Amino acid sequence: MRANATTVHVYNESGDFIRDHVRSYKPKSWVIIDEDLPLEYREYGKWSVPFFQSWANGVGPYTKMLIDRLLAEGSHPVFGFRFCLGVLGHAKKSKPALEACCQEAVSRGRCSYGYVKNTFPEFLEAESKEKQKAPPRLANGLYKADDSRYSFDALKGKGEKDGCQN
Repeated sequence: MRANATTVHVYNESGDFIRDHVRSYKPKSWVIIDEDLPLEYREYGKWSVPFFQSWANGVGPYTKMLIDRLLAEGSHPVFGFRFCLGVLGHAKKSKPALEACCQEAVSRGRCSYGYVKNTFPEFLEAESKEKQKAPPRLANGLYKADDSRYSFDALKGKGEKDGCQN
């Protein structure tokens, strides 16, 4: 590397020129060139604070609070965006479980991607147990009784009691 007052010149080990970067004297002021980023970070240009806040708002208020804290704490937006992407990726599995997980994280003051990543499976499991307890719901919003009531034998037996034999 070679630098002057305004530019940093980057060379490989053989001495071949690779790229120039604009020099910054502000602490933690990063100059990022999209082509230099790994593939998984290149889409950060499409991401913004309002993008993640809107996505989190679609999940729930506690998820939005957690995302706001992640974005505020990041040393660079790209890192905060990756954490937000990781947290909000859990919404694909279950928005209610993610919201419950974020509620616990906010209430305990543990607003981090690691906390959500490690505790989300517990909330997902609890939600699936809750769904197993509830009776199946039909498309029109009504609940259906146990399937055994509608079996052929049950219907046949009920018909015989009423005096209607086949």
